[in-house]
Amino acid sequence: MKNYRQSKAFRIRLFLKAFINLPDAHPAELAALAHIARNTAVGYCDRLLQKGLSPAELLALTNRELCTAMSSTARVSKLHPFDEHEMERLRKHGFNKKQLVYPLDAC
Repeated sequence: MKNYRQSKAFRIRLFLKAFINLPDAHPAELAALAHIARNTAVGYCDRLLQKGLSPAELLALTNRELCTAMSSTARVSKLHPFDEHEMERLRKHGFNKKQLVYPLDAC
């Protein structure tokens, strides 16, 4: 079993307490206070806004409920959707997504 200080719930609680104390702080500052990565802090800030939960409500949850509430389930894809022709090309051995955007024969 993990030590409580090393658990994900503990780091989320540190982040939430820092967020309560410094609501106008940049996510990088919150990340430094909570000892987490900057991108993780940005994700936590986004989830707080998306789910509409207050940090005080989240602090009242159990560790398991807190981790579930702050978990990221939606995957954000920055690629455009592929059509059938592009999917056929991607299935070929040695062909990748970068070649769809910048074909080698166009260089």
